[in-house]
Amino acid sequence: MWSFTGIRDFKRMVGQTYPQEWKKYVMVDNLVRVSRLFRKEKFKDFKKQETQQIIEDGYDEFNLD
Repeated sequence: MWSFTGIRDFKRMVGQTYPQEWKKYVMVDNLVRVSRLFRKEKFKDFKKQETQQIIEDGYDEFNLD
């Protein structure tokens, strides 16, 4: 288990930037592992790239070869 305690400058900077860039921050439940969230997003990106590659290669559903 780990914890993070921000120093004074860090807390001030977050306080200034959060109202403008609040969409960048992710709310994480205490019971959810952060590594699982990253793994899930990485898998989504992989599947999206794989689908895009199949489309670009000229996928033909009627060609069974």
